[in-house]
Amino acid sequence: MSEQREDPEPDYEKNFTIFFDSSEQDVSCAKIFWNSAILHPTLESRLVSGDIRQRLKVADGIQPNSYAACESLAVDLKNEEFMRNVFLKQKIDERLMYMEKAKKREEILALLKKQREERIKKEMISRPYQKKKKTEGERSLVEDDSKGIQEAIRAVAALD
Repeated sequence: MSEQREDPEPDYEKNFTIFFDSSEQDVSCAKIFWNSAILHPTLESRLVSGDIRQRLKVADGIQPNSYAACESLAVDLKNEEFMRNVFLKQKIDERLMYMEKAKKREEILALLKKQREERIKKEMISRPYQKKKKTEGERSLVEDDSKGIQEAIRAVAALD
């Protein structure tokens, strides 16, 4: 019996890779790598696939599905027509909303224009009564005159 126990151990060693002088972390990483490297057979070589529907042939006699197919077609057409109507209604509602916004915008612009015209009229009425503002050229002349006057005062003071 002891001979039979010794025989499975060498078979066991033949089927598995043994890592000598390696850390446990390296061994676990290597095991994970080799387990993930298992190649699966191609789809064509499998007898049954989850991706491919396998159906049995329907008997040539009664075909109850033909009426159901027509009925489902009618339901699909009704659903499609309903969806089209809903879509068109949404488009119409959207267009009405934008038209209302455009009308409000025009009203606001007209109000702003009216207010601007009224303000300009008031400014034109009050313009003759406002103080005249000096321009840049007039300001520089006034400054030049004041410098000339100061020089004349100094000259007169120097004569005394």
